[in-house]
Amino acid sequence: MEADKTGTPIVTQPKKSRSSLLQLTIVGAILAAIALSFGLNVLSQGAPAGVPSKLADMKLNKNSYVEGAQALAQVNQLHGTAINLMSAYIAEYSHDFNPYHTDRARVTVWVGTAGSNDAATQLLNRMVSGIGNGNEMFGNMQQLNLDGDAVYQVSGAGGDHFFYQSRKSPDRVIWLTIQEAPNTMSIVEQALDEF
Repeated sequence: MEADKTGTPIVTQPKKSRSSLLQLTIVGAILAAIALSFGLNVLSQGAPAGVPSKLADMKLNKNSYVEGAQALAQVNQLHGTAINLMSAYIAEYSHDFNPYHTDRARVTVWVGTAGSNDAATQLLNRMVSGIGNGNEMFGNMQQLNLDGDAVYQVSGAGGDHFFYQSRKSPDRVIWLTIQEAPNTMSIVEQALDEF
């Protein structure tokens, strides 16, 4: 056994032990990188900027989120004509993230941004007038007053439908389609705050 100048024995690790430690460090770093990537890309429930990640106890289904030209095309198709929006997005919320959840509630939120607050008011008035004068898809329109906001409720296929001018961003018009939810009005009230 070797000793240093003071006579203290020098303990050296065998080369095999150093090699094993290096391999363990590399494997640990690779596993940490995989875990981080999996967490950020698969488990992350983050939403696009400005879009709530949750509505009631439902989460945004990022696979059903549509924005830009595709969303504008879908909104125009829904109206049957081009409605001159600056931008749009469609967000769907559900319990699909939890396979053990028995609630089949689903909410689709259509958000259209007009050029100004006045343009959004005009769009909302055209929607009210168009549905109020008779519409193949929607009927039985009722105006609700929720905390001072006019919210219009209509009946039609696919669930309960509500639309309104956003209090958060008055240049936006919001349409909600709520399916199989036991707490419809609480969802509408939360949506008023969120969209």
